Amino acid sequence: MRTYFFSAEPTNDLINHPTGYDREYGPDEWAALIGQFFQGEAGVFVGDQSADACKVVLQEDGKLRVCAGTVIVRGRVCEFNGTETIAVTSSRKVVARLDKSAEVRNFQLRAVQEPVISDDIYDYVLAEVTVDGYGNITAIEDRRTFLAMKGQPPYYPPDTEGLPYPFWLYVLGLPMTPEQKAAIESNPSLMAMFQNSVGGAYRRFYKRFEPGDWTQVGASYEIAIPFAVHRLNASDPICVHQLHMLVGRNVEDYTPATLAEGQTKFIQALQAANAVNQSIPGSYPTAADGHIILTWYQIQYFILSGQLVAAGPAQSQADNMGYNWKDLPTQISPERINSLDVLLTVGYTPMLGGSAANFNGLCTLDTLRGLNLRRKADTTETGAARTYDMYGKMTANTWGCMETDISLGADKVLRLVSETPYAGEILTVG
Repeated sequence: MRTYFFSAEPTNDLINHPTGYDREYGPDEWAALIGQFFQGEAGVFVGDQSADACKVVLQEDGKLRVCAGTVIVRGRVCEFNGTETIAVTSSRKVVARLDKSAEVRNFQLRAVQEPVISDDIYDYVLAEVTVDGYGNITAIEDRRTFLAMKGQPPYYPPDTEGLPYPFWLYVLGLPMTPEQKAAIESNPSLMAMFQNSVGGAYRRFYKRFEPGDWTQVGASYEIAIPFAVHRLNASDPICVHQLHMLVGRNVEDYTPATLAEGQTKFIQALQAANAVNQSIPGSYPTAADGHIILTWYQIQYFILSGQLVAAGPAQSQADNMGYNWKDLPTQISPERINSLDVLLTVGYTPMLGGSAANFNGLCTLDTLRGLNLRRKADTTETGAARTYDMYGKMTANTWGCMETDISLGADKVLRLVSETPYAGEILTVG
């Protein structure tokens, strides 16, 4: 067990305690302790300081100056007071060098071609400086990163170019996963930028919806969006709604209302393959545990058409028939998606007529959407289609848009009310 820090007492045991004291602590122990509180090995510690902490700027005399701030590298601390300067005559990286060697044992402000990272030396890059052939500094690229305390969100200065992608989704009101939205709203520096932006001045909300997202209320159908989601205020002076109806699409994502159908279709594909194997053994490959192996293309084509074909044809006709969306990005977090192999494995029991409880527990809505498995939209068309279109067209001049009532009441719930459920999108600016 290692403990620290306690008062040291003199001791005669110089073998175990060569310093002559029974408690021996050095800079490594202090650095290890400090480093435990931060996320990352090196960076600028902001605290209550300016967002310009340790920023490299050009002075009128041509020298580079480091603004006041604190750099922490591997638990060791370097405080710049804002007067430290360095001159460069060729393109270099300006670094705060931690040097633990016996000759130095300090931080140094250096300009290097390439940073060094070793047991004793760590070059933390503050900026990358470009110098032209005449010795003039033409560009200073800010390379600082900001240390966050463990358990706290990372800090982003207002002028940084390295803002996370979900932040722009939030500003523009575009679709986000709950995890992405929570990460933005729990970060004080990002929310401060949002409140000072055009997106913060005018609240924006966007939602794409499916027919299964509507709830029947009496003779009508309703989508109710709570304030925690749309963040609009009924008292806002400007409130513009843009509603589109999705038309011309014959493929759609699964919804809570159609999840059971997707689970059933998956098992039916396995049963179809098993039936063929019973009459012509080896037609479809099986794993060591006996479960049938089908490809994503075979499963998707069966879901759309009700027909099971060999792996080669199922994949080769995906482009021509339009169901080539296997590798498109999704908004489902990877940890919420069970793999196709997992579903094929647990589908073995219900394929043979056994309980489907385990399969249904793993074949979730997030999994179907995360695997990009889509269902055929409810149309009068039956059997296999000539082509499959998952996009369709968002159109404003439709009966659905014109007959839909949109309201934001005193209860702060944004409501869409229609006589018939349909797929579409709404963009609201308030």
